[in-house]
Parts: sequence; structure tokens; C-alpha cells
Amino acid sequence: MGNFSYYNLRTAFISAIAIPLSLISAILVLLELEINLNIMVLGGLAIALGEVVDDAIIDTENIFRRLRENQLLAIPLPTHKIVYAASMEVRSSVVYASFIVALVFVPLLTLDGVAGRLFAPLGYSYILAILMSLVVALTLPPALCYVLLKKNMQFDSTPPVIAYLNPLYSRLLKFISVHFKLIIIACLIISLLAAMRFTTLGHKFLPELREGHYIVHTTSIPGTSLQESIRQGIQITEQFNKIPQIESVSQWAGRAERGADTYGSHYSEYEVRLKPLSGAEQQQVLQSIRKILMRGVAIFAKACFGHPSPSKRQKLNATANAFGAPDVLRTCHFATTIVNSVLAS
Repeated sequence: MGNFSYYNLRTAFISAIAIPLSLISAILVLLELEINLNIMVLGGLAIALGEVVDDAIIDTENIFRRLRENQLLAIPLPTHKIVYAASMEVRSSVVYASFIVALVFVPLLTLDGVAGRLFAPLGYSYILAILMSLVVALTLPPALCYVLLKKNMQFDSTPPVIAYLNPLYSRLLKFISVHFKLIIIACLIISLLAAMRFTTLGHKFLPELREGHYIVHTTSIPGTSLQESIRQGIQITEQFNKIPQIESVSQWAGRAERGADTYGSHYSEYEVRLKPLSGAEQQQVLQSIRKILMRGVAIFAKACFGHPSPSKRQKLNATANAFGAPDVLRTCHFATTIVNSVLAS
């Protein structure tokens, strides 16, 4: 944007060419490191898209400004000397700024577990894009400025955007210089409030996934008939449907005749679909399901329930009583029911 403020297509072209060159260079390095292009890599490149051009803009604008000042001299200096001096004038600032921006994403590379596997490619692609933009800015803009700006350039008039912004910026600087104490105090207060707020932020890098339904697995004694598993499933379903926030409950018992699963007829799976709820309301439903399972069902079972996209798993062991019934299975001595709750958190 800075080069367009000069209303000069040559400087705009010199700065804009840095964007594709930086991204392509970063992609080539990523492929050489055997990092495939996935959603997170492309996300890192997209985040860096607006920053890879900054270094080239700084270099190009400074060269353009020095060339304009050189034209006003009684004896102008050679163009190559002006380009070299102007580029070296901002060289250290460009290098330091690029490394500081790249270091911001370094903590992403230290994450472990699912978060590390998920965000590390994003950090690699972003850092490489910034570093490659630095390499491009240190080499290409000075050369293109020397080739494109040394002939037939008009530096006489001040660009309209600059002419409009200069008075506004001058008034702003005067206000800051007069009320600098007030501005410093305001900045300190804002920084203090931000630091206090930081202590109350959550510590989880990945939020809990609340996708609107749970999966419940139950396992009876091996050898339990399919009819008995369905009867027990009806009892569990009736208990679940008493929770008003639950929209529907469906049971899958046993396995298909030619199914690939090795589960027997004693195994059942329930999909509990919730109504549109907030995260806190879904947590309340989860607690209600736990209470139902801990009150007991007429099976000696291992039941687990959780989100379909778990990133972490938390286990809860509990003991539940068995309901009495006239049939043989329900009058047997089921001393305990083990309930393992597996939920994504």
C-alpha cells in the first residue's frame, strides 16, 4: 500500500513481486524438508501473505525517497550509489523486524501432543515465508530499483495521498508531544489491565469440542443374547430420553452378519443426539448421562461415552447398582457395574 501512495506503478510492481517470490521460495523449502502442503501449511502461508511484502516496501520506498531527494541536488549523484546507500540505510531495521516477527511463532514449534502435530506445520510455513521474504527483500528490490527507477522518473510533485496525510500527522505529533504524560499513563493502565486479564485466560490451547452428540458403548457378559441386549438398550434409551435436552437416542447392538467388527451380541453402541445447546448446557447433559449410568442398568457392563472427535480422553471409574427383574439375567448377583466414561476434553 505504501508504494501506491506514491502513485508510481514501478515501485508498486517492485514491492508486489516480492509476494509470489517469497511464498514460492517458502513452498520449495517446505517440500525439500518433506513437509507436504496441507491445510495448516496453507494457513501459515495465508497468514504471512500480508507480511511478506513489508520488507520489500520499506526498502523500495526508502530508495524512491532518496532518488527524489538526489534529483533536487545541484549535482546529482550516480543512481547506483543512491540505491546502495538507501538500501543499506534500512538494512538492519528490515533484518531485525523480520526476525522478531518470525520469533513470535517459535512457541508453536514447542507444542507436543495433538496441538503440536496440528500447529507445527503452520508455524514452519509462516516462519519460512517471513525468512524467505527477508532474502527476497535484501536482493531483488535494490536490483529492480536500479533497473526501473534510473530513467524517465518524475519526482517533482508530492503525491496526493502524502500531501493529505502530512498535515494530519503533524497535528497528531503536536498533540502527543503536549500530552505525552497522559498518553504514557493511559498506555500503562491498558497494559496493566491486559496483564490482569491474562491471568484469567484458559490454559487449554485447544478448546473442547462440543459437536452436539455423544457416543455411549456398553458391554454385557459375553454370551448375552441379541434379544437381551436390545431389551437392555430399550431400558437405557428410556432413561436417556427423560433428559429434556436430548433430541434422540439410537442403539446399535451386536454386529452385521458379514460385518468387519469382532463385537458379539453382548456389545451395544448408542448415539445420543442433543438439541442445539451451548457448551455449558452440553456439559450438564453429560453429567446427567453419568448419573443415569451410575444409578445402574441391568447389565454387567463397561460403558463409555464421548465426543466423536476426541483430542484428549479422560477416564472415570464408578460403581453402579443393578436393577432387579423377574428374569434370570436380572436376578443374578451382579455385584458391581464398571462405568468408564471416555469423553473428549
